[in-house]
Amino acid sequence: MKTAGIICEYNPFHNGHKKQLAYAHEVLGCDAVICAMSGDFVQRGQPAILDKYSRAASALRNGADLVLELPVSSVLSSAEGFAFGGVRLLAAAGADALVFGARYPDPDLYRMVADILREEPPRFQASLRKHISEGYSFPHARALALQEELSGKIDHLKDFLLSPNDMLGIEYRKALDLIHSTMDFCPMKRVGADYYEEGIQRDTASASYIRGLFSNQMQLSGVLKQLSNVLPEDSLKCLENGRTKHTLLYPDDLSSLLNYQLLMKKNLNKDFINPASIGSVKTKNADDFYNRLQKNRFNFRTFNERADLLKSKNITRTHICRLFCRTILELGPEIHDEKPRYLRVLGFTEKGRELLPQIREGSSLPIVVNPGSDRKKLSESAKRQLDKDLRASELCRMLREEKSGLHFPSESQRRFSPIPE
Repeated sequence: MKTAGIICEYNPFHNGHKKQLAYAHEVLGCDAVICAMSGDFVQRGQPAILDKYSRAASALRNGADLVLELPVSSVLSSAEGFAFGGVRLLAAAGADALVFGARYPDPDLYRMVADILREEPPRFQASLRKHISEGYSFPHARALALQEELSGKIDHLKDFLLSPNDMLGIEYRKALDLIHSTMDFCPMKRVGADYYEEGIQRDTASASYIRGLFSNQMQLSGVLKQLSNVLPEDSLKCLENGRTKHTLLYPDDLSSLLNYQLLMKKNLNKDFINPASIGSVKTKNADDFYNRLQKNRFNFRTFNERADLLKSKNITRTHICRLFCRTILELGPEIHDEKPRYLRVLGFTEKGRELLPQIREGSSLPIVVNPGSDRKKLSESAKRQLDKDLRASELCRMLREEKSGLHFPSESQRRFSPIPE
């Protein structure tokens, strides 16, 4: 059985995601699709708008066959750590092809850039150090150094290097090379609304635009018809239901938890906000960030207000939001190469059920369906990783219960059936 692997967040699941799943089946000829999906936190450094089981179910009803949870330690890492975790997870699950959406779908582009980042030739290293010393954030400095290294070799180079999906694709290529994977590398041309685009383009819209509409306090009746054109029916129903019952989560729902952590820590620098974790910026930029954080630690702002206050030219807002989430979850500094230590199943179709014995036989990682009963077969390091994931999910469950007044089952009480095909 030929399987495609997709690293995803589905925050929320929309038509662009559905098209990608169809591409894997219809164009690549894959028999099944395995998704490595973020759990209740996402890589932007915020809680997912919908819980992980709702998002997994939408994917399974629209073309996915098996959804595995990407560990929160990988999710709340840099693009490099996120990609590494996702690729390792899909490789352990036996995926034959890695599929992702991209503005520029030429595999050779990714190979060319990944080779430079892996080998780091002297001229590139010197340029990178120069731009970091000028105060640029690590991602921006790296993009500038790559532009200088590849000048004249790639058309639309700047757009390629600034496209979030394409930059993530470069990290996928690096990760595949690092683990010597034979997985096919399959970028798919992204059509319709772009990553950050505000508005609806025919039958597509960006996930950030959709989240923004639901976070707005205005009545949604005027835009629901439009959204029905860009969201599968089940995904739209989940969002409408969440809005009505007050179970949707947003960054500011973490405000009190973040303020509490900053209030209680005696030494922010030492305990959690370790400047060494701020990419490659370990000295002046990190010290500046720490000083501004320390100065404002007792100003009890919202999550978003605090992120806006601390962002700067050399430290991105997204990086700060990830640091905040890691602080709330007590994950410590980012570890870019932390490996997934089990395959946590969030849902499957009947075809996905057929895949599980094949994966179990061929994978070096144990499969976790029920955390309570499956925990005993895990190593100590895997148990620690599972505890982090469970803590992240239970925290979001607590927030949803507080907002809605409803009760939701704990992770150990979760039971699910295959999604009908």
